[in-house]
Amino acid sequence: MDVEGGPNPGVGVRVAEEATAITQDTGTGTLSGYMRSVHDVTAFFDRQSDSAFNSGLDVVASVAIDFAAAGNRRLTTLKLVVTYEQDYSTTSHNETKTVRFPLDSTTSGDTGTKQAQCATTTTCDFDYNANIPDATQDSDILDVFFEVTAETDSATASTIEVEINGGTDGPDFAWGETFTDDHNINVIYRPPVGGSDFQRSTAQVLTVVTGSVALNIIGGELVVTYRFSTGAATQTDTVRYFMLQQTAATAGTKTTNSALATYISNGSFSVQNIWYKADVATSETNTLTLFGTVGAAAERSSGYPMGGSNTLVAGDIKTIFFDLSADVGSYTSSPTNLDIEVQWTGGTPGTSDAPVSAEAFITFTWAGSSGGAETRTITYGRTNAGTSAVASEAYNGPCPPKGETHRYRFTLYALSQTLNKNAETPWNEIKAALKGFKLGSSFLTVSYRR
Repeated sequence: MDVEGGPNPGVGVRVAEEATAITQDTGTGTLSGYMRSVHDVTAFFDRQSDSAFNSGLDVVASVAIDFAAAGNRRLTTLKLVVTYEQDYSTTSHNETKTVRFPLDSTTSGDTGTKQAQCATTTTCDFDYNANIPDATQDSDILDVFFEVTAETDSATASTIEVEINGGTDGPDFAWGETFTDDHNINVIYRPPVGGSDFQRSTAQVLTVVTGSVALNIIGGELVVTYRFSTGAATQTDTVRYFMLQQTAATAGTKTTNSALATYISNGSFSVQNIWYKADVATSETNTLTLFGTVGAAAERSSGYPMGGSNTLVAGDIKTIFFDLSADVGSYTSSPTNLDIEVQWTGGTPGTSDAPVSAEAFITFTWAGSSGGAETRTITYGRTNAGTSAVASEAYNGPCPPKGETHRYRFTLYALSQTLNKNAETPWNEIKAALKGFKLGSSFLTVSYRR
């Protein structure tokens, strides 16, 4: 990672090495090649001034994988999450925030993630409404992305297309598959803002189109980062609570967890959405049922079948979004209790079931101009490359979306000798070769718009 004003500007500082060896599954029970990791990068952001943050910091992050043999990686995604403290001022001024909204499958009986399989070459729709009254114009939207997860049960490479219904045609996200095994799909789609694309405070539909391979448990979230005025009469925020982390599987028995008291201290709040995000790594075809309760409302439940005829590979983490927004009317005071229970069915008890982790998200509006203490989390997401006619590992030149201004960083290295590389050499190979010969470096950051 390289951060403007950080400890070593202009240099891609190594953050961590996640694994020294990864073995793809061949149907014999070895590990999957799927990886998800989290790293603390606070040290890159602990010395910049408030004015530097207000002006915006250039951040360059990358992922490198060294293959012992021929190989490829697909659907690489990076996210930066910043949590900070601030002094609230009753004087109206502009700030930045991030809020979230669940995607709801439009299939009857679904609450969040789609329970039934989305068949091959099929369109599966999801409702959402980014209710953000304190974003008054499209230029206030700084970043918006959909994070969509799914599971495939096939030995065939295929695609998933994500787009807003009636909007710009979305990219085809392609994945590679060699073995007859289960595989996770995780993509980030960053749509255009305005017009028939992403619209503020408007009910819309996100469309997911499968390719030649069917997808299970499709679900996701909408994440919006925007500029707002603290003087806005009605504002939107999202809070996040830890709900559950099992240390052992429950062998087919419904859990009996204690309800969690959740708090919203903001004045005149009105809850818009409540949903759980659950993660689990299972090893057999089975069904995970989630049960949820909001305050005094009746318990709701949804069952999510996982896997199929092929092998479920160890290490693949399934993500499920369980939406309880139908019960926001039961969240009228602070604190309000939330509860989640889980149960496995259909597999081999003690073998197919696995520990479940879960978080709760609450998005609400409130009388923001009345002031009060707040804690916010800001998230920026970068889109996957998708399918491109020009994309390659070599240099392609700046090509931002039309109408958007992007920053580009060019780095000049002074070397003690010439490297035996060419324009087609992958960057990670050049980067490794630089280590023994780099005398110094300098960089130039420019903006470009087309």
